[in-house]
Amino acid sequence: MRERILNDRHLVIGGEQNGSKRGDYKEKVFRDRFILVKRHHEEKIGGDMKLLVREGRGTGTSIRSSRNRTTTIDGNDDLHVKSGAKTKVDGGLSMTVGGRPRKGPGRTGLTRPARRSTSRPG
Repeated sequence: MRERILNDRHLVIGGEQNGSKRGDYKEKVFRDRFILVKRHHEEKIGGDMKLLVREGRGTGTSIRSSRNRTTTIDGNDDLHVKSGAKTKVDGGLSMTVGGRPRKGPGRTGLTRPARRSTSRPG
C-alpha cells in the first residue's frame, strides 16, 4: 500500500477534553524503517526523549553530518561509557571552561599519559 500526497499533510492525534489531554501515537514496524527528508527536519518534544537501540542487533548507533554540528544543553551533560572511549580530531581542538578559552594539550584540562622512565635502577 502506498500513499501519495502532492501538497502539505498535517496530522493531529488526540486533543484536550475536560481539562485532560489524551491521544498517544504508537507505530510498530516489523522490519526496516527508512525515512528520506529532502529538506529540513525538525522535532519539538515537550517532555523526555529516550532512544533505545537493542542489544545484540547490528553494530550500534552511527550519526554522520556532512556539515557542522552544534549542541546546546541548558542543564548538565553526563556521559557514561561502560567500555573504552575514543575521540579523534583531525583539526584543532579548543575548549572554553568557565568563560576562559583553553587550547592545546595540557591546557584543556586533558592530560597526556605519563612518560616511561628510561633510567635503570641502580
